[in-house]
Amino acid sequence: MKEIPLPKKEEETNKDQILREENEFKNKEEGEIINFDPQRIIRKKVEIPKGLSTKEIIEKIKKEYGFEISRSTTWRAQKRGYLIVGYHQKLIDHDPNWVDSHIEEIEEAARLGAFRALMQHGMSPKELYGAIDFEDLVSEGKLRIIELSGDPNINSREWKIAVARNAAGNLIDKFITTKKYSAERTPRSLEEDIL
Repeated sequence: MKEIPLPKKEEETNKDQILREENEFKNKEEGEIINFDPQRIIRKKVEIPKGLSTKEIIEKIKKEYGFEISRSTTWRAQKRGYLIVGYHQKLIDHDPNWVDSHIEEIEEAARLGAFRALMQHGMSPKELYGAIDFEDLVSEGKLRIIELSGDPNINSREWKIAVARNAAGNLIDKFITTKKYSAERTPRSLEEDIL
């Protein structure tokens, strides 16, 4: 039988090194030992020196931080003098131990958040028809609370409700936008053709 060689362990990228150094600094301040997790996204402000071309900035960010940026983002960063690396990355900081022991709290916060999102949009659960229903909003809220379960504010009830409300509100906004677009695209009725 032929042995399959194991892949070589890749060297630590600059992005991982920055994350590790920031976690080590936090550990020294707090006196805690926290395992380094390269999947946890930390946004970092990077100063852009004057005189660099757009191409040079793109190459520098890709080489040093592992992020690809567009020419328009590079142009804005040149004008500002800085760039926030990882700005558009969705923050996920998951703690499975916390989730397992707080399932009822997550469910309650997600339901309240979904209801508040509906109220914020001037709707009731009965007005949701078609593509989404109330349980979809609750599920979206639960998912986002679970994604952010490693956040320091996770034990705050209002914070969890706000996270669920924002997630449910985003889903409602997508639904409303899709509904308006599809309503604009429907063919005219026969009455309009006759008149």
